[in-house]
Amino acid sequence: MSDFENAALVVFLALITRVIITYGLDLAIPISQVNENMTRAHRRDSTRQEKFYFRCGAEVLELYMNEIINGTKDFHGLVPFARQYIYEREDIDTDTRHTIEQYLLLISKRAAGSFSFFFCVMFYLIFF
Repeated sequence: MSDFENAALVVFLALITRVIITYGLDLAIPISQVNENMTRAHRRDSTRQEKFYFRCGAEVLELYMNEIINGTKDFHGLVPFARQYIYEREDIDTDTRHTIEQYLLLISKRAAGSFSFFFCVMFYLIFF
């Protein structure tokens, strides 16, 4: 992964920890489903082809990675939660918001399967 991709992943994970704490999300699932998710994750192209167990409110559903990251009608999605968190923060300057948005866009597009490495490099060169 490029430096930009690494930074996007680290920032996204840090934001998700803040989202979980701030909004009190309960994303716990049974260990047997964690094990099944790991088995599925090891398959080729699993992020687009496989469904993963994920807690949505009181239910544990099987969702594609795109649905977990970008949301469905039943689940807000991790990127939309992160955007909501950033929007509600008043102590973040415009430049930082812009950079974070570029990171979230990369995560979102990657989860949707619409952002190849070539486009990631072009995206980085255009916006940074």
